[in-house]
Amino acid sequence: MAKVRFIGDPSGEEHRRGTHFAGVALALGEWVDMDDAPARKLLANPHFEVEGVEPVEIAARAPAPVASLTQTIDAHAALQTAHGDLIEAYAARGAELNEAYARIAELEAALANAAPAAQGEGDGRDADGSGKPGAEEDQGARDGAGGRRRGSAGR
Repeated sequence: MAKVRFIGDPSGEEHRRGTHFAGVALALGEWVDMDDAPARKLLANPHFEVEGVEPVEIAARAPAPVASLTQTIDAHAALQTAHGDLIEAYAARGAELNEAYARIAELEAALANAAPAAQGEGDGRDADGSGKPGAEEDQGARDGAGGRRRGSAGR
């Protein structure tokens, strides 16, 4: 347990006769027992005197700073080198990708030109070269299965 005394305004112009803090009545100038946690809160307050507790040590949470400037400079140079290497590798991969896209476009164009020729329709002629459809092809184009037109009852 800590001992706390309300001393009022340190300049001596205190007009209050007491105060309350953490559920404890504190009369002006009298020592009162108080738990350690609320008493620690009053350590930095100039209106109170506190005995029997020490301020809590606040541990630094940040990592320790780099010992020297030269170590920092060396680390920065290493990062710059690694960054440059990554940029070069990225550019090389980009060039490879551009070449692959160009090759794909060439192959697609060749495929588009080869498909009609393989089907015999490249220049509008059949495989026999006449360019005119035969009677059986003409009939097949107009008639559906069984020789009837779709949607009609007959001829």
